[in-house]
Amino acid sequence: MRTVIYGYKVVDGKITIDEREAEQVRAAFNLYMNGTTLTHLGQASEINRNHTAMNNLLQDARYKGNDLYPRIIDDDLFNQVAKKREEEKAKHDWIPKRKSLPKASTEFAMAEPEQKYEDPFMQQATYTV
Repeated sequence: MRTVIYGYKVVDGKITIDEREAEQVRAAFNLYMNGTTLTHLGQASEINRNHTAMNNLLQDARYKGNDLYPRIIDDDLFNQVAKKREEEKAKHDWIPKRKSLPKASTEFAMAEPEQKYEDPFMQQATYTV
């Protein structure tokens, strides 16, 4: 089971770059910019993941580097991919459109009861010894 994202490994308790996987991550970003679809990106970059996993990989800002993760992808390439993803979403109308929800009723009214029943559970419990 992985403890870090694809492209990294843990060595002596520190997250370091796995060069073979990092090259595949770089290839995925470049292939996507050159027109490879998410469906084919996993196979083309030899990461062998499905389109959902590849979409998540392309959106993961940790590849730009932070306090824990060393940089694999430069900011320009990451931002270009993010821009292209947004353009693709808009082109294919993938951006979810929120419909306005109906207002929830906050006032309730109950009719008077037609018949009142005796509650058998309200009787005193009896114990036998």
